[in-house]
Amino acid sequence: MNIGTEWKNFDLATMERHHLEGLLFSGQLVAKEDERYSHLFKVWSSQWHYNEIQLQCLRKIDRALAQIMIECVLLKGTGLLLRYYQDLGARKVSDLDLLVSQKDKQKTEFLFRQMGYQRIPQTSWWGDAHKSVWEKNIDGTMVIIELHWQIFFGTRFEWQTDELQQLSNFMQIKHFSPELEFCYLVAHYATQHNFQKLFWLGDIKLLLEKHDLNWQQVFAIAKKLRIQRAIRMVLQVVKMEFGANHSTAVPQFPNEWWGKYLGRNLYVEGKRDYRYWLIKHLTKDSLLKALVYDFFWFFHRINKKLRGVKR
Repeated sequence: MNIGTEWKNFDLATMERHHLEGLLFSGQLVAKEDERYSHLFKVWSSQWHYNEIQLQCLRKIDRALAQIMIECVLLKGTGLLLRYYQDLGARKVSDLDLLVSQKDKQKTEFLFRQMGYQRIPQTSWWGDAHKSVWEKNIDGTMVIIELHWQIFFGTRFEWQTDELQQLSNFMQIKHFSPELEFCYLVAHYATQHNFQKLFWLGDIKLLLEKHDLNWQQVFAIAKKLRIQRAIRMVLQVVKMEFGANHSTAVPQFPNEWWGKYLGRNLYVEGKRDYRYWLIKHLTKDSLLKALVYDFFWFFHRINKKLRGVKR
């Protein structure tokens, strides 16, 4: 796969701003003679080193989970890195995201304490109520784990056994089926973070190239998660930036009225004008849910200001 050709629509400064330096180096997009080459090599090397440490921690957690017979799902970063990317330095990963069932939450948190992880004080934000955050210093490198017991805040989605697949070389750690993983990545990129980072878009692009998705299953899951419009939005962005270079037959949709508001000003430049706020609310199929989110976020910000706290 020629990563360089596929990312030609983006200049180097943009890719660096969106934490794609490792991908630039791994894909040999920049020539050795380029003045940025040494910088990209340093970033790639640093990412490789950090990701290797995270991977070692993940293997230890896997062995410990096997002893107490708990399964977990590896979400986002590291799981995608192991399956879709060329090497450990190709993608920036800031933490390990693990998902367990609600009934296994307390046992897993107790296990983390036994392994020397410390829980970071929880924010008062309602949107973080579905997870806890843990850290451990490994020879000078701080490893962060986010332990989830729901896929998203305010979403009680119960995944099925047949929607999980074994992660190679692990015992208790799984990953989602391609259809569920696609929906999860879309919801995280569009619904939760409003198209903020291109490396999340890159994850989705690689997944589409790797798998022939069952689109009937995709939209059945999307209906439960209320992200059907978000899926259409993300597929539009993928098509605009990368064309139709996928192994899967991506469904085609008629032009939507919101299409003219979904542009590079949002997902490349990150401008927060009226289009940002419009798309932010449209990524959720339920306008009521979007407004409830706004209300709680506003209340949280006011409460923080009154109490004079930073978190």
